[in-house]
Amino acid sequence: MIVPSNLNEREKVIEIWNSNTLSSDSFTFIINPTLRCNFNCWYCYENHRNAPIMNNDILEGQKALIGQTIERTNLIKLSFFGGEPLLEFSRIVKPLIEYTENAVSKVNKDIQISFTTNGFLLTPSMIDFSFTALCEIHANNIGWWLNKPITKLGYQKGKTLLTPLHLT
Repeated sequence: MIVPSNLNEREKVIEIWNSNTLSSDSFTFIINPTLRCNFNCWYCYENHRNAPIMNNDILEGQKALIGQTIERTNLIKLSFFGGEPLLEFSRIVKPLIEYTENAVSKVNKDIQISFTTNGFLLTPSMIDFSFTALCEIHANNIGWWLNKPITKLGYQKGKTLLTPLHLT
């Protein structure tokens, strides 16, 4: 790549970073509650042994950062992944959604929540909680990305399902 000699690449990168980071449109929190997983997929890069789990100090730090960010943006996006984030649904995910729900409701902002999950631990109560929380606030969608063998769902052997499930 040829760059003009009068272009300060460092300043340009900082300018682009600031324009994207300081935008008032949205702010995305990518949250990794744990690197543990209930599966051992052949393609996964995770070790699954002694995998770290988010501690309470980090959880409180996430809440504080959301609280600081919410005033300067119109949309807070929470994106949960891992490992398998649903392993820590009760201890990390649910409290963080509840905190964010409360914070956005006070300032009339929007929230968007997504999960990258194998879906095996997904229960109707998890869906009910997430959907109810979003209906009570200014939410525009919730998405669950499921990646698991169709055989687990009782379909044709050997096929794979990679499907977004959106509740709007």
